[in-house]
Amino acid sequence: EPVLRSIGAAHGVTPHQVVLAWLLACSPSLIPIPGASRERSALGSAASASIDLSPGEVALVDAAFRRRGPPAAV
Repeated sequence: EPVLRSIGAAHGVTPHQVVLAWLLACSPSLIPIPGASRERSALGSAASASIDLSPGEVALVDAAFRRRGPPAAV
């Protein structure tokens, strides 16, 4: 998704981290639990909690997922 790549580039993070930061921004009671088979992946996911998306960025991700639907559960 180009929106995720663009926001990620602005924050110096991956699109995956943007999605996790977006999920955290959606609700204070939502806790995403990503799977990871490597320590590097787990640390990257944990770092998503420190990404501060602007309200505009949250709206852009919202709009992108409304167009395509939410990510499928694995």
